[in-house]
Amino acid sequence: MNHNLYRKIWRWHFYAGLFVLPFMLILALSGIVMLLQPQLEQWQFDDYLTVSPSAQQLSADDQYQAVKTAFPNAAIEQYLPAKTPHSSARFHIREGNSNRIVFVDPYRASIIGSMALADTWYAIADDIHGTLMAGWFGDALLEASAGLCIFLLISGLYLHWPRSRKSSLWRIPLALHHKRSRWRQLHGALGLWLSLLLVFFALSGLAWSGVWGQKIVQPWGSFPAEKSAQFWQPEKNSAVNPHAGHHSAMPDTATLNSGNLNEISWSAEQLPIPIAEPAAAHPLTAQQIINIGKQLLPGYFRLSFPRGEQGVYTLIASTSSGDITDPIQDRTVHINPADGRVLADIGWNNYNLLAKSMAAGIALHKGQAGLWNLWLNIIACLLLMLLALAGLVLWWKRRSPSKGSLLRPPAADKTLNPLWLLLLISFALLFPLSGLALLGFALLDFALPDRLTGNLTTATPLNS
Repeated sequence: MNHNLYRKIWRWHFYAGLFVLPFMLILALSGIVMLLQPQLEQWQFDDYLTVSPSAQQLSADDQYQAVKTAFPNAAIEQYLPAKTPHSSARFHIREGNSNRIVFVDPYRASIIGSMALADTWYAIADDIHGTLMAGWFGDALLEASAGLCIFLLISGLYLHWPRSRKSSLWRIPLALHHKRSRWRQLHGALGLWLSLLLVFFALSGLAWSGVWGQKIVQPWGSFPAEKSAQFWQPEKNSAVNPHAGHHSAMPDTATLNSGNLNEISWSAEQLPIPIAEPAAAHPLTAQQIINIGKQLLPGYFRLSFPRGEQGVYTLIASTSSGDITDPIQDRTVHINPADGRVLADIGWNNYNLLAKSMAAGIALHKGQAGLWNLWLNIIACLLLMLLALAGLVLWWKRRSPSKGSLLRPPAADKTLNPLWLLLLISFALLFPLSGLALLGFALLDFALPDRLTGNLTTATPLNS
């Protein structure tokens, strides 16, 4: 065994683990809350969700008028039809900088109640899960943590790989005593069993991140769809706006999301919204647009209302928002309000391979592929929390409270192993913010003397 390389990897694994640990616990807990959204909604505002069925539901226009009367100064942005005969319909509205959900009885066009979108348990958990409620800074921390999870997996596999035939790679100890070796075996075996799930959660979660997702990966997943989208009409749009062919002159589809929620399909978020042609004296009503949608889309969809004079109606059926559970049925359809003509129809068949992978991955990430998917994700979240806590126990049992030290793993010599250096550079290029975090670890390791942080004098392999 190359002891010098082993010490390097162990030390960097230690730094990355301390950084990632709190965020992994936060992501797992908030993820469980998001997975249990339907159950939590029943608990939080059950009175708003159910209605008594009558002979026939009233039109979307009647329901729209009821909301407009109750909230005259609000901009009505989305209509979510009732999913079952006993369910209420929902409208997403915006009052100033506040987004609200209005629950409507679809049989009587009466307001059942309303609440701030940001006050729902799902929205709170989503904000924590996406930004730690700290905006771009929290998003950057989570992006760095997600990339470092992959680094921890790679380095952990090296550290845990058996150095003798007596060692067990996969065995999870059933009893945990005070001995550190039991916790070490638990930590290593759990990491191995969860390796594929950990990589999947990290990569699919990174799809929403500010740098790796929005700046690097998402544009590659979005561009081909714009060029091949069925019924896309750039010439028509250019006639209305000479700058319509340039993305910066047209709002992105992501602007149709309610608040910070990711309701639009990931693969369509960065595509520009077509500009409506001049409206006739009597543009089509919401119910007429919904009737057109029922002919185009096979299942459930929501309706986004035009934003401004040149805005269009948009039909949204997305796994990202839970409208549907099958990513193959993903659709984003922009419709001209003047005559009901389809300006753009973007769906699974228009996605490139990356976009299809992300659409399917997001559905699995959110536990929407069925009950098995929901329970698998919940169990995975719980086991990831156990994995993180086992790592914390390992450090706690090694540290020296009397000296108040951090007790890092043993230092290696200053020579640079070419393979290790290549791995670090490649990782930093693939995950820029995680690479910056690794650079920070290196500077911290260099700046802090061993007398302040403690240091083991010998390197006992984690799995020998």
